[in-house]
Amino acid sequence: GMGRIMVNAGSARSYGGELSFQSLWFDKKLDIYGSYGYTHATFRHYDGGSASGNEQLDYSGNYVPLVPMHTFSLATDYTFSLVHPDAFSLQGITVGAGLTGAGKIYWTEKNDVSQDIYAALRAHVNFNFGRMEIDFWGKNLTNTHYNTFYFENMGNGFAQVSKPIQFGVDLRLHL
Repeated sequence: GMGRIMVNAGSARSYGGELSFQSLWFDKKLDIYGSYGYTHATFRHYDGGSASGNEQLDYSGNYVPLVPMHTFSLATDYTFSLVHPDAFSLQGITVGAGLTGAGKIYWTEKNDVSQDIYAALRAHVNFNFGRMEIDFWGKNLTNTHYNTFYFENMGNGFAQVSKPIQFGVDLRLHL
């Protein structure tokens, strides 16, 4: 009775599509890219048996849980090239920003718990020294609150929430 339970849902119908693009401009210094996906996933037939009180559980026509209807991403980077003969001098600076999101996501077969569509903003500044790169970044800059996962156990709902606004630094060495 503890933990997640897998059941055979009967039959489902799922269809959708994804579009993506990438565009390079200004001698490949400006990179714009994005994608959008749509999924429509519903139960065709799903007899869940009976609940307490002999209530019949028929989820036919409901959305399949854990499947986002929409996913999207849009980002851009611009690189300022600097040419120096020294292998460890500053050769370029890249600034970029992006937006990713998903939703609506139903978490249960009953479709009584869901996550509305959400978006999270990120940005970075990268300093390229040839054999070394330093990348300063920020994620979820709008501090968007959303659930990344949800499940029910013993009549209680449990959710894993999004990470709050984050900042960091990455250091890469190219040997």
